[in-house]
Amino acid sequence: MDQALNDKAGPTVSLLTRFQTELLEDSSKWVDACLKTAAAENPENKAQLQTWIAHWRGRAAQALHPLAQQALGSDADAALARVSARLDARLVKAGLLA
Repeated sequence: MDQALNDKAGPTVSLLTRFQTELLEDSSKWVDACLKTAAAENPENKAQLQTWIAHWRGRAAQALHPLAQQALGSDADAALARVSARLDARLVKAGLLA
């Protein structure tokens, strides 16, 4: 999405979102390990994490959809599906999704 917005708006968007991109790269392994540990500690933790995921996941995807459409046009749905699949893989690995 960054590249598509960059093509349309110049480097401004990249400058504004660089922090998020770098933070994601730096923190993903740590966040995944924390989620996996918390889910494995007891069933209540796992149930609470799954409740939060079920509640917020759809809302996050819905909030991102207009931005993805603006940046990617007809490719927006496919891009969001790829992101969702990567999230699913992370959640499966953390033991939070079957």
